[in-house]
This record gives sequence, C-alpha cells and structure tokens, in this order.
Amino acid sequence: MKKLNKWLLTVSLTGALIIGGTILTSPVVSAVGNGPNYNGNGQINTSILTTYDEMVDYLQTQEAKQEQMELEVIGQSMKGRDLYLVKYMSNPENPTILFLTQQHGNEQLTTEGALEFIKHLGTGKTKGVLDNVNVLIVPMLNPDGAMGDVDFELDDYIASGDRHLTRYNAVGEDLNRDHVNKIFPETQALHNNVLRAYDIDYMIDLHHQGAQSERDGELVSGSILYPTTENADPEVVHKSKQLGAVVFDKINPSGWGHLGKYDGGS
Repeated sequence: MKKLNKWLLTVSLTGALIIGGTILTSPVVSAVGNGPNYNGNGQINTSILTTYDEMVDYLQTQEAKQEQMELEVIGQSMKGRDLYLVKYMSNPENPTILFLTQQHGNEQLTTEGALEFIKHLGTGKTKGVLDNVNVLIVPMLNPDGAMGDVDFELDDYIASGDRHLTRYNAVGEDLNRDHVNKIFPETQALHNNVLRAYDIDYMIDLHHQGAQSERDGELVSGSILYPTTENADPEVVHKSKQLGAVVFDKINPSGWGHLGKYDGGS
C-alpha cells in the first residue's frame, strides 16, 4: 500500500446504515433472544432489494448526474460480474475514507444504505462533506452471492421473491476470511485496485447482525468493532479505537442509533 491504513472498522447493523467505529468504554453486547427469528410464519422477501443490474444502472445514472462522482470497474467476480468503485476525490490532500459493503452477499441493507448515501452526496444534503474528505465506496463486493448465482445448492434457503441471497461467493467461500491469502478475484480486486491504489486513511466495513443484542438493557441498532486479528498493526488498532470512540459519542446521543461493541473473534 502507498500508505498505512490508519483506521479499519467493522460495523454490524440490525436494520439501517450507521457509519461507525468502535467503543472504548461500553460493554460488549450480549444476546438477549428478543430479536426476530424465522419460525415458519414470517416472510423473507428479496424482491424489494436492489438487484445487481439495477445497482449498475443506478450507479451509471448517478455518475451522469453528479459532477464530482466517478465510477471505476476494479475487477470481476467469479461469475464475471464487474465490481464497482464509486469515487469522490476532490482534493488529494484531504483524508480518504473507504466504505465497503456486502462482502457477505446476504447482507444487503448495507448496499441499500450506500446507494442512498451516494444519492445524498449528489443532492446537497451532505453539503460540505466532500470539501473536507475524499470518499470511496465499494457498494457490492460479492454480487454473485447477492444474486444467488452460485455453484452450490440453495434448496434449503427460505425466501420469497426473485432470488436467494447467500453469504458466500459463487464457489461457497467467505470473502471476509480471504484478506490474508487473497485467493478469490473479489478480494484480489479490493486489495490490488483499491487498497493499494489509493492512499486510504479510514476503512469502514459494513455488515449485518440479528436484532438480538443489547447494551444497558436495550436492543442495539448496530454494533461496531476495531480489528481483532492478531496480525493487525497495533497503530491501526489503536487509532480504530479512537475513531470509534468519536463516532459513538456523536451517534449515540443523537437518537439515530443505540450502539454496542460487537463480540467478534479474530
């Protein structure tokens, strides 16, 4: 990489996009079992979610509308779908933030939130943001899993709508476990054509979690975490914790989210 990635954050969401980091003082959230669980009576409907082709059309439309936005293809998935990077690079001297969504193909609310964020960046609702930071967005790293276009059976998946979504890529591998070996084209594209190609100061990695975790006796709307892998640079971990503390102090009192710290492994 041209520059050390100073901050690397993981955000797990229960329902809405929350930009976050980690918490220094709040306790780890714990499961309370009150979240919605599928019991045979609910409905899992994928038809309301943006398809890959719809996302591509949307991104191309926004690029035509937005003067500051640039769209780049950074590689292809296992099934040959183009992987996109949305770029707002207004000033090379400004800090650069990378938002990564849908490493897991069944965690699509992060992509829906990212598309809304892209629209807002072009409408003035986030006036002034792009004067101070450069923004990079990978809005769907695992399009094959998101479209259920995989080389393994999905007969046991429960959904109504036009498709199944699966956590894994086309050959049944978890892309979020491939950042050391970088075997698969999706993670290769991310590392070679984004992380090594741009001077990224902050990376925020967005995920889902079930609505079954609590902090201070109340269900959380999102959880945040710093890098916990043993080979993470100590400076990255320390600054991720600092960033998370700032984010927590801004979001939690606002009423937009009740945040916890994710009980993550390595």
